[in-house]
Amino acid sequence: MEKINKKSAPQRDVGEIIRQGRWGSVVYLHRLSCGHIEERKRPAATPKIACGLCVRSDAFAKQQLSLVRSGVGYEQYTDIEMPPDPTEVEMSSILEDVARMRAAIAKNLDISADDVLIHVDEDEDGISIGGGYIFLDPDALKRFSV
Repeated sequence: MEKINKKSAPQRDVGEIIRQGRWGSVVYLHRLSCGHIEERKRPAATPKIACGLCVRSDAFAKQQLSLVRSGVGYEQYTDIEMPPDPTEVEMSSILEDVARMRAAIAKNLDISADDVLIHVDEDEDGISIGGGYIFLDPDALKRFSV
């Protein structure tokens, strides 16, 4: 980590000073108006102190901006097409089947598709439909009991 010149660092207002540690290893944490915390061996006697983290964050922002301007980044790899994952293909196929089943069951029973729950199981053989539940509200119960 490079050394920061405290004389060129921006001066920030000290909002709060927190004493931390036990006797012999006490440090004072100065919470500054910029949101950073400066650690010192003694509490500041002035209302403003230099913030070294502002210097570091500015340097980091400049570095990131130069990388963006130079074109280094993931944007150059967006045209590469990855092959589809077999598990995702199988899962999407099963989910389409589940959606069709839910719609057909709901239509046949004259209930909402949200009242039909279908479980999907995954084991070493692959993905399969494991079962399902149908929720019947009081109106549907009366219709079916007649």
